[in-house]
Amino acid sequence: MEIIMQKKVKVIIVNFNSGNLLKECIESLSANCDEENFSICIVDNSSNDLSLNFLEDYQEIELIKNKENLGFSRACNLGASNSTNQFYLFLNPDTIFVEDSIKAALEFMESNKHDRYGACGVRQLKLDGTVQRSCTKIPTPFSMLISSIKLNFIFSSLGYEMNYWNHDDNRDVEHVIGSFYFIRSKIFHELRGFDQRFFVYLEDLDLSKRLNDYGIKVRYLSDTTMIHVGGGVSRKIRDQRLFFSLQSRFLFCEKHFSPASNILINLIILPVELFLRLIKNVFNKEGFIEVIKGYKLFFDWYIEKRKN
Repeated sequence: MEIIMQKKVKVIIVNFNSGNLLKECIESLSANCDEENFSICIVDNSSNDLSLNFLEDYQEIELIKNKENLGFSRACNLGASNSTNQFYLFLNPDTIFVEDSIKAALEFMESNKHDRYGACGVRQLKLDGTVQRSCTKIPTPFSMLISSIKLNFIFSSLGYEMNYWNHDDNRDVEHVIGSFYFIRSKIFHELRGFDQRFFVYLEDLDLSKRLNDYGIKVRYLSDTTMIHVGGGVSRKIRDQRLFFSLQSRFLFCEKHFSPASNILINLIILPVELFLRLIKNVFNKEGFIEVIKGYKLFFDWYIEKRKN
């Protein structure tokens, strides 16, 4: 009987109408990374485009097809369930490999001197070749407020983003972006995975917050690189993207900040942000309407939440 060896890394990709981006991601992964180290699982959130058609050429890829859009967190947790791999790589479909970044992450995490690290990320480039400043600090009520009303562009060190750092050196950080989130499976399951209250956005930041709370270190690796196209399907549904962004931030504040801080932050953030977004789109009718729709979706959700 043939014995099938479990791959060390399970790459989990959540797909929802990603179009050709998913195919490009898989092709680049297969062309640049040693397949001895990883297996691939695609969790499809009820896509209605043709993004899965190419998979007939990749019979070895595990495919989980959901009957509805379960959101990113639930889909990731589903992909990681009943797995015995040592590591998970949660990967966005709008990413392109240019070298074996999986091997680099694996070698770092498997080193005996790095056993206190639970997760790591890699340097990511935008399509124009510039480095995406993707790491952040874990937000405090003050830094969340500063970043949300865009004062971090004036006082960069006061927000929770790390835009003041060029991301060209390896260092310990509090959070790495979820488009390439490499984590020990044991730790992921001990922390019960992603919090499924987050439909999309900030679920990775919430997980990093919990890693930090338990004293588990996170590392940013600048000496291995990939491309992050950014946006994906969310570029097509900007009002819903805005809604989910507002919703996730509210849930993060509600979960991790005191009730008083949460109320104060949202009383300040929501009207100021709305005003700034409307001013930005005052000469862009489509953008102006998308802002109104996004905030309406959020307030409808919030009112319903309060009723329950």
